[in-house]
Amino acid sequence: MSTILLFNVNDAIKKEAIRLTSLRYGIELLEILPSEQGKALEDLLLGSENRPSETFTAFTDEMLVMHSLSAGQFHGLLDTLRSTGQTVRLKAVVTEHNSSWSAVRLHRELLAEAAAMEKQTSLKRQSSSHSKRRK
Repeated sequence: MSTILLFNVNDAIKKEAIRLTSLRYGIELLEILPSEQGKALEDLLLGSENRPSETFTAFTDEMLVMHSLSAGQFHGLLDTLRSTGQTVRLKAVVTEHNSSWSAVRLHRELLAEAAAMEKQTSLKRQSSSHSKRRK
């Protein structure tokens, strides 16, 4: 079943936009409590307790994790949220590689990726401005 795991979206308007968009595209929405962030993604999706939760400090960033969405659901969801201005910065798709990760670990990985992309974008801007000055 197509599912979204939603973390720390406390803004009522944004949460409602995500809920309505999920309904529109036939996607189940599961709101994950901070106390559940140490569980493996697959356990959160199945509602099971196959593994003990890792010891963790809960994160407060908004995060949206998608599982088993079709291409239409994926693009429809993200396009709709973007067009309404109700985006979530940290987004991921559950894969075979990360399904055993805790939400906390996925959050750490997403933050590291975001920082690397921001650094790369900054370096490209600097390089572009230097080459413009030489002309």
